[in-house]
Amino acid sequence: MGAHAPIPFLRVSTMATCGLYTVDDLDTLPVRDIDGLRLELFDGWPVVSPSPSYAHQRICLRLAIQFEAYGIASGVAVAVSPGAITIPPNNEYLPDVLVIPGRPMAADWRSISNWLVAVEVLSPSNRDRDLSVKRSNYLKWGVPEVWLVDPFEPTVRIARRGLERDVVLAPPESLTWRGLTIDLTALFADD
Repeated sequence: MGAHAPIPFLRVSTMATCGLYTVDDLDTLPVRDIDGLRLELFDGWPVVSPSPSYAHQRICLRLAIQFEAYGIASGVAVAVSPGAITIPPNNEYLPDVLVIPGRPMAADWRSISNWLVAVEVLSPSNRDRDLSVKRSNYLKWGVPEVWLVDPFEPTVRIARRGLERDVVLAPPESLTWRGLTIDLTALFADD
């Protein structure tokens, strides 16, 4: 590990003079231990996001529960929330929900390289990054489907590898994935 700027408060000017971070550096950063903050690595640049809102977390929980119940019953997949997609040496993204085939017994995220769905629930602080950078990189790295859930619209934008156009669904529609049907009205319901 090279010399890096002190964190938890990352400043681009300081980062530019200290060099890029690697996936191996992430576990050594003090911000990794601060509750509520999420640390991701974008082409070597650490990005710290604030803790998600209540509505954001409710949507993540609803999706993770449905994916997990379906995955266990069918033996097809497991769901984690959040997950991690690690592409060494300089990228680690934390999708809000990650669906992985089978039941991997991986020691760490780096040993998982087969994903089924990455879900990002949009927030004001991450909206543009999720819609552009994360969406395109997930697809480029081999994630077959990326779901971009917008609690403000409310819509689910589905990007699939090999398709030029995203599919956009909204309540009262339902979303179907491999036999799992997700009611979008229930997904976006207020508590």
